[in-house]
Amino acid sequence: MKLNPTEAPLYGDCVLTVQLEDNDTCPSPEEDEEREEELVEFFLLFSGSSQRHLTSTVRVSHVTLQAVCPGHNVCEQVLVVLCVARPNGPVISCSQESFTFMQDVALDTAHLMLSSPLHQKAPPWKDLKECKKLDKNL
Repeated sequence: MKLNPTEAPLYGDCVLTVQLEDNDTCPSPEEDEEREEELVEFFLLFSGSSQRHLTSTVRVSHVTLQAVCPGHNVCEQVLVVLCVARPNGPVISCSQESFTFMQDVALDTAHLMLSSPLHQKAPPWKDLKECKKLDKNL
């Protein structure tokens, strides 16, 4: 499997695209593979140092899955395992890939600015004309 993107901010909430490779489908010995393939469900298991997340996927095409990236508690590289569940069968782990949760500096800066004492003292902009004038001057 190949993940795109390979990193996300701690809060997650981005769409992950998973490109399946030949060995990711974990072929079944049964004859009716096409029908069974429709019933197969794929999951992503994110394993970090102190948290694990299990995420369901949506099949976009024969070789492409999508999932919503979960949030995580620390900046770190985690292991993502592609799991396949077949009806009346065991859940099988097929492949794995590294994924990185990283700090979002812009978000942290915005939170800092909003919580600062200077922000509390700033006058509220109630006049729309003044706001537009300020935008033009900047």
